[in-house]
Amino acid sequence: MFGDEMMKRTAALILIVLLLASPAYAAAAGDQGKSGRIVDGNGSAGGNGGAAPDDAAGPVQNRTAEKEQKHLHEQVRDRINQTSAEDEARAEGLSGPAQAAWKNQNAVRTAVHAFLALGDLDGGIGQNVSAIAREYNNSLATRLQAEEQIHQNAGLGRFFFGGDTAAAGKILADLNRSREQVREMKRLVENCTCDNETGALLMEQIRAMEQEQERLRELAEGEISEKGLFGWIWK
Repeated sequence: MFGDEMMKRTAALILIVLLLASPAYAAAAGDQGKSGRIVDGNGSAGGNGGAAPDDAAGPVQNRTAEKEQKHLHEQVRDRINQTSAEDEARAEGLSGPAQAAWKNQNAVRTAVHAFLALGDLDGGIGQNVSAIAREYNNSLATRLQAEEQIHQNAGLGRFFFGGDTAAAGKILADLNRSREQVREMKRLVENCTCDNETGALLMEQIRAMEQEQERLRELAEGEISEKGLFGWIWK
């Protein structure tokens, strides 16, 4: 009788201990799970903690690239404005045929200097374009001198003896060399990875160079075709 009573008390005591221990064990297990998830998130490459920096890097890189492109566009535009202002100031100090020839070539000279500047500012197509523009720029003095010579021959000299075929020949020979240079620069600009604004600005310079090529071609061919009143004697 006494033994049965003791067994019942012992069983009841064990049951009470188990009931009290169950919530504490569950809480400890929950804390351990949370701790495991936190460690996994921070330490694992596939966890949320590891993915966040990669996701944030994209927008930051895009903003940096956009800022660089905008800065490039502004610098090229500034160089164009600067060259144009310098050309106009230089023209004021010239007169007659020299001034006419200088003003006629202002646009193409500005375009060439824009591409020369691009080589210093951009490591992409800039260096390739500026190398070609440098070759093109070397021939500008020849064109300027030949066009000035044509303007000097205008008037009675041209009327009686025809156009200056020697100067016209120099221009045409130079155009044959520079035509491929302009074509290659245009190809590079069309394949440029620069932003739309910069690409459009560079294409404006290409069009200015193409128009100058056409203007000089017409000038030279017109000069050659002009025989003059007595030019037929030796032409």
